[in-house]
Amino acid sequence: MRLDRTFPLEDPAVEIPWRVSEAGFRMLVGGERLEQVVAGRLRQRCRLLGGLDADLTFHFSPIAGGQLREIELLRHPKRHREREFDDLQQRLERMLGPGERLEPRLGLHPAGARWQLGALRVTHEYYTAAGKDHEKVRFIHD
Repeated sequence: MRLDRTFPLEDPAVEIPWRVSEAGFRMLVGGERLEQVVAGRLRQRCRLLGGLDADLTFHFSPIAGGQLREIELLRHPKRHREREFDDLQQRLERMLGPGERLEPRLGLHPAGARWQLGALRVTHEYYTAAGKDHEKVRFIHD
């Protein structure tokens, strides 16, 4: 499996091709758990990366009749944030290999990482916005 061609999910058990249409994506994953966030963005609770349960947002571009271009995993940890961050970082490194380390934002947060795999860019970072902590992984297919 080449991550720059397909994105693997464990539940639902499917490999999603990058640039699949929104209609094709809906057929692949089934519709019962999909939530329409806004036009061109769908959200679903999934299992991935060796058993991690997370909400994923699937971004299609252009919005009307678009193709899958980004998958976003966003968490709002309240406790054990560094331990949870490190666990997710280790899961990503098992799948992607070692990444280029990013500087911690303002020295307050764990350092994230960045990967480039062909047309796929991946970033894992931690930040605070509007007084709330966020941990984000972005898989972007150019």
